[in-house]
Amino acid sequence: MLSKKISLSIICFICLRLTGQETIEHHNVIDYEEMYVSILEIRDTLTRYSPNVETLDVIQELEWESIYLPDRNITKGFPDIYFQKFALILHSNFKIDQAGIYKFVLSSDDGSVIWIDDYEIVNNDGIHKMTTTENSIFLDVGDHHLKLFYFQLWPDKLGLMLETSFLGNKEEVASLPPALNISFDSNVFSLNDILKKTIDSWIAKLSAYSDIQLDIIGHTDNIGSEASNKTLGLNRAHSVEKYIQKRFSEKKLKIYTSSRGYNQPIDSNKDSEGRSLNRRVEIIARF
Repeated sequence: MLSKKISLSIICFICLRLTGQETIEHHNVIDYEEMYVSILEIRDTLTRYSPNVETLDVIQELEWESIYLPDRNITKGFPDIYFQKFALILHSNFKIDQAGIYKFVLSSDDGSVIWIDDYEIVNNDGIHKMTTTENSIFLDVGDHHLKLFYFQLWPDKLGLMLETSFLGNKEEVASLPPALNISFDSNVFSLNDILKKTIDSWIAKLSAYSDIQLDIIGHTDNIGSEASNKTLGLNRAHSVEKYIQKRFSEKKLKIYTSSRGYNQPIDSNKDSEGRSLNRRVEIIARF
């Protein structure tokens, strides 16, 4: 199948043409080549991606042209897939003709993750209703590889959408401050005066920009259950969000909060020093 050339300087329209599925228009600026999809057999114990997923039995193989299936009742089914509970791994190559910052917007019901060139870009994993997560990265001119994981578990609704847009060249975006990590004491999610001053100083660097997006991600150590740490991480993210909204209400900010619980440590949880580094909130600024 021949790929159509699409200008990368503007947002274009691409149509999804899965067999038996109506044509739908959606925003995309990347012309993916054939998408090779492996459908995997799963059990009810699957709650998110792990490398073990890719050792599951392949029960169906497909080729797609694009990814855009808005949230729908499971009785309508997922086009071409004959199972109500499944996971999939998708691989596709694409070429970038204009270097710059590209935004990837991933929506799914249940969980999904995408990697570009083996680097995790968007994590929208877990069991949840239709949820959208996005991230922006610099892509250089040349060939790149997309990998996508998705799973559908609960028998109510399903959906999967991937959209991209071009934000600008690297120089226009590179001056944004690097991600800020602030640390918390064990089982604490409130902000003390030191943390507030740290946030104030970091946010001040954004004063020259408008229409900024902040991703606020809560993290924990591994003390306690997965569920309690997921909640604790979200409480930490919400504390930062509320402070920023109150302190900087005049700025036009889009804020997205999420929690990774103990699933994305930056150090070992085997000692107190490592655990103290993992108890954090990460704040990322994007256009």
